[in-house]
Amino acid sequence: MNHPSRDFDERGPHSFEEHYRLKNWEFYQYRTVNHEPLSEGTLAEYRTAWLNHPFGVGGRVKIIPRDINSLSRYTLRNNPKETVQEIRDRTYEAKNWFLNEGPFQFVRPLGFGGQGITIHFKWTPYPTGGSLTRPGTITEFMSWDIVLKVATEGWDDAAVRREEMQTRKMKRAAHCIQIFDAEEYNMVPQATPWAYEIPTEDDTSEPETSSGEESRDDDPPPKKPTRRERIEGDIDGVRHKIRTHMARVADQRKWYRRREKRLERARVQAAKGEPPDFNPEGWDLGRKDYMLLEFAPNGDLEHFIYRLNDSGEKVPNRVLWSFWQCLVKACVAMEYPPRKFHPRRREANSDFTPVNTVDGSKVGGKDLFEEVPPAKRRWAGKNMVHFDIDPRNILVFDVDVGGPDEEHRLVPRLKVTDFGCAQEIKPNKNNSYYLGYRSCGKVGHYAPEQFGADWEHIEATTRGGYELSESRVAGNYTSAMNVWQIALTMWQMITKSRAPRPPWPVKPPYEPYHYCPLILQQEKYNYVDKELRETMAHCMRHDPADRPSLLDLMQQAERASTKVFPGENDRTIQDWVHVIFHNAPVGDNDSGGGGSSSGPGSIPAVSGGGW
Repeated sequence: MNHPSRDFDERGPHSFEEHYRLKNWEFYQYRTVNHEPLSEGTLAEYRTAWLNHPFGVGGRVKIIPRDINSLSRYTLRNNPKETVQEIRDRTYEAKNWFLNEGPFQFVRPLGFGGQGITIHFKWTPYPTGGSLTRPGTITEFMSWDIVLKVATEGWDDAAVRREEMQTRKMKRAAHCIQIFDAEEYNMVPQATPWAYEIPTEDDTSEPETSSGEESRDDDPPPKKPTRRERIEGDIDGVRHKIRTHMARVADQRKWYRRREKRLERARVQAAKGEPPDFNPEGWDLGRKDYMLLEFAPNGDLEHFIYRLNDSGEKVPNRVLWSFWQCLVKACVAMEYPPRKFHPRRREANSDFTPVNTVDGSKVGGKDLFEEVPPAKRRWAGKNMVHFDIDPRNILVFDVDVGGPDEEHRLVPRLKVTDFGCAQEIKPNKNNSYYLGYRSCGKVGHYAPEQFGADWEHIEATTRGGYELSESRVAGNYTSAMNVWQIALTMWQMITKSRAPRPPWPVKPPYEPYHYCPLILQQEKYNYVDKELRETMAHCMRHDPADRPSLLDLMQQAERASTKVFPGENDRTIQDWVHVIFHNAPVGDNDSGGGGSSSGPGSIPAVSGGGW
């Protein structure tokens, strides 16, 4: 992660401790008055305030319940005209390039945001019509929907490469967005991994070389010493490892700068109509970073909530439990990726045996339905934290007629997307490593591990220290943080409102604090199954250790998805889904992320520009 202490001038923090104080002050403001993070231009104005903000105060963390004011309803937001024009120009550039790469047909732009631009195409390798939502071998279907995702600026983009790497780790996970290989569309693949990627300074671990498909031993490896133990017992070894890593970073930066100089020289020579005066082979000068993703025909959950507000509809309990089950399974996929843990991951073709009658494992075509592995293998969990789960980053697919165990026979399947911020968080790292992820994600969707006052009770004064690695809440990023964010997403679906800002702590009698207000207190939400509402509150508790485990949530969701509710039968659910998703106003999905959009904006077709 990049740290302001290395990028800001004299207005900003000059040391790790100052950076730590700045973040503590910003999140104190976030918790109390919903203050946005400071921009570079306002750092100097507030320097005295954040520099003198206390930390390492000791004692118990105090959480103060807030009075609930008003909710912010979901409404469509406008984007600045200058931003839209820049995005349109970039979309036009990406569209024209992609159309020259193969038999693709442009459909429409989908959306844009901090993680990129998404554009809907159809792949039409045969002249006749037809449609299918993903590539396959059945040639009577002659076109497939596909989504192109590119960076908002330029083709050579580290953020796109990082998102592609994390998304590929979710290969075959039934409730996570899937990425396609360029070869599936007869496109020339790019060299991966990219030879010039610069390692992060705060993670001295060697890069993972595993293919991800091999089996793990049932017995965990010997326990490694904690960071405190390494510092106190072998400080020379720690320093040597840091020096070796920083030398590797410096060497990689050298190669990256050499490539940048050659790239700029090639641009200047091309503008003059001259060929490069050096051998371009090996420098990857024409690299284009992009992703090919699944298309979600029903948009994202944010636009689903828009439709709920417009129609005045409430979500039936069977739909709520089905959606919750999807989100829980996505969390399981991030902790136990099916490509590593699913018992049937090596089956070549599982189309004809959707449910294993011996162990109950499910597959559907190429998809592996997520499950928590046996206890003896849970030690190998990957601890991938998404950091950015919210309604924009959850896509709504179609129902799975004839799917495994008819899990989505009536209710559409949800998939988590946009893994640009996702990271497999490692234990026993230095203070700077954990501080670097504190602002990951969207304002309004931070978890207590990021915004909590616990940070102010930890005296982390040195970048290489161990204090945060031992923290119970502050910086303790685990699967419990994914659980917190999916519960907040469900809260928004039920209340049809945006996430509370600032967060609203609630203190039930004899129970831990949580941040799930209203739905257990106000009578108008009593139509929602109380078990689900209580589960959401438990998932949004302040301390990650107080939240339910993935195993408990999976078992509960599987049981609750079969519950019977008054006035809800197969026909009423089918009719409700049809009205909400298929009778929506024309163009409603055009402003959404119906194929992996990651941002707030739609891309309107401005008059005169054309696509």
